[in-house]
Amino acid sequence: TLLYGGIVTIAPSDILDSAAYLWHFLQEFRITHLSQTPAAFYELCHYDHTQEEKLQSLAMVMLCGDTLTFSQPDLI
Repeated sequence: TLLYGGIVTIAPSDILDSAAYLWHFLQEFRITHLSQTPAAFYELCHYDHTQEEKLQSLAMVMLCGDTLTFSQPDLI
């Protein structure tokens, strides 16, 4: 537990292989900060667009590890 009650949560590697699994993980643990590659984040955004309930908890996403392109601005 962090100073103000936050908890550091690290997703298991098998969760990271699937946008659907990651989406449900983020929902279940109400993750607020996410570090992700742009390619994986685009997949997560595509999956989120198919869901009736949207991710509400994410406050910050740090994209790193791949070249960042803005060819899909409607997803972000």
